[in-house]
Amino acid sequence: MPFPEKLVGVCPVCGGSGDDYGEILNPSATPDAVGRGYDLVYYKGEAMCKMCRKWKKQIDETRPMTDWWNREEVFRKKAGFVDKIT
Repeated sequence: MPFPEKLVGVCPVCGGSGDDYGEILNPSATPDAVGRGYDLVYYKGEAMCKMCRKWKKQIDETRPMTDWWNREEVFRKKAGFVDKIT
């Protein structure tokens, strides 16, 4: 039997399982479907829920700017700049 195309379960990144608080607000959710897990998607070879994928994508997109800012801060501190308003 082939693997299903749709992967459902507990998110290994955040541990989310589709508990009552998140899924019960969905009008199409049935009582037996609540708490069974989220639809998992793959991002960089790792299965996770859609919110974790969005979070990891945002981190990957902002990483170049964060690295640049950190390098600039190191340069400013070495050059003698002080973070103080006079």
